Amino acid sequence: MKKALDTVSDAAPLNPGDRFRATVDTAVRVWIIYSAPSTGSAEAVLPAGETIIVQEIPPGAGWVFARPERKELESILVPEEDRLWPNYTGYGLVIDLDALRATFKRI
Repeated sequence: MKKALDTVSDAAPLNPGDRFRATVDTAVRVWIIYSAPSTGSAEAVLPAGETIIVQEIPPGAGWVFARPERKELESILVPEEDRLWPNYTGYGLVIDLDALRATFKRI
């Protein structure tokens, strides 16, 4: 049975503000945000046990935009050369819904 795009393994609706804990080290795409009208991205691994907070669920996209709960993860997830760029303003995580279902637990 195929799951709806707006639900996770417990079949509860997926909403901004929902929190999930990684049950295993999970590959994620890091969305790097600059003050100029541009973004970049990088691949990273979110360590098991870390918590994310869902920020956006684009309709039909098959992924969510989330932020880690711990600010200290920025130095692990965002490459130093991006963090030091003068126009760098922050980052977020793009997490595929299949990965969210398979490797995260709602908390």
